[in-house]
Amino acid sequence: MDITEFLTYWQVIRKRLWLIALLFIATMAVILVTGLTSPPVYRATVKLQVVGSEPEQVSLFGNVRTTTTTDEIATVQNEFVSVLKNGLVAWRTIAELNLSASALDVLNRISIVREGAAIYVTAQADTPQGAESLVTTHVDKAIQYYREYRALPARVAREFLTAQLQEAGDRLSQAKDALLKFKLQNNLDSLERELNAYQDLIRALEAQRDAEAVNEQKALAAAQAYQAEAQKAQAELDKLSETAASRAYYQETIRRFLQLAADQEAAAAGHRAARSELDQQVAQKESELLALIGLRERYDQLNRDVALAEQDYNFLLAKENEARLKEAAALQVGYIQITEPARTPDAPAQSNLPRLAAVGGVTSLMVGVILAFIIEFIEGLGGAVRRRGRTVVR
Repeated sequence: MDITEFLTYWQVIRKRLWLIALLFIATMAVILVTGLTSPPVYRATVKLQVVGSEPEQVSLFGNVRTTTTTDEIATVQNEFVSVLKNGLVAWRTIAELNLSASALDVLNRISIVREGAAIYVTAQADTPQGAESLVTTHVDKAIQYYREYRALPARVAREFLTAQLQEAGDRLSQAKDALLKFKLQNNLDSLERELNAYQDLIRALEAQRDAEAVNEQKALAAAQAYQAEAQKAQAELDKLSETAASRAYYQETIRRFLQLAADQEAAAAGHRAARSELDQQVAQKESELLALIGLRERYDQLNRDVALAEQDYNFLLAKENEARLKEAAALQVGYIQITEPARTPDAPAQSNLPRLAAVGGVTSLMVGVILAFIIEFIEGLGGAVRRRGRTVVR
């Protein structure tokens, strides 16, 4: 820009200096009157901290994907700031404080600043108590709304798990009833114990049978021995004459050995009968054991049904309890905690009048200069048109 252009611009500004000054004075007057007549403004601030917490999702079939602490803090901050700016939360604040204002008016009086994991919420009002109650109530309503929002996944999961748990409980009851009915029909408690008991009983009966067989053989051998002794005595008796004095002795000996042999034969017959009875008992118990073995497949299936139903029930019960705890934690603990509650301000906030005056003065001067050039341009354009018209007339 050369000196000629500068002088031209200065002449335009000097020519319209009255306009620039008038606009500047008017602007400053409006700012000063507004600033001096407006009531004092009080500000109250609440400091909140983002706290770490478990994910609110309930994992049924795998691990829930987790994010880093930094990402979680940023997510919580963004979500909570959105809640603070939510119109529904503002209306809840208005209803709580019985304010005669709109949601937009309340939100315009709320300012939010984030520093690290902390969030500063400031509210301004005409009175100290109004500023303190406004920021405290709005933050409380926002925390309540946000906790309900974050608890929603856990609540939905809990409701689903409660319904599934009821169905699993019904299936478990049906499986247990079927198993109990099977046990009553077959008169058993534990199939394994019954099988073991039958096997032990069969082994005991077989041992008794074998003992009876041994005793039978012993009795038969004793009877044969007594008969042999009786035959020996008979042979000695045959050697004696009819008048020998010892004949009576041998006759008594023969009778005694024969009696003993008969007794042993009778005992052998008793052992034989007992062995036959034991054979029948062993056969009967083996038949009953085979019948029990035939029940194993059905018994095992019923037990598997009960075990699977119990496993499903216990799994769903644990998950429902997890969902219930996470819902309670989200509603009662949440992700946001107030670390510094608001206090009633002692004095009004510092006035913005100097800053507004400086900004308004500079802006009015710039607008005045621009307006001066626009008017100069319009006047120059009009003069050129008039000169061209006189030329055409001549």
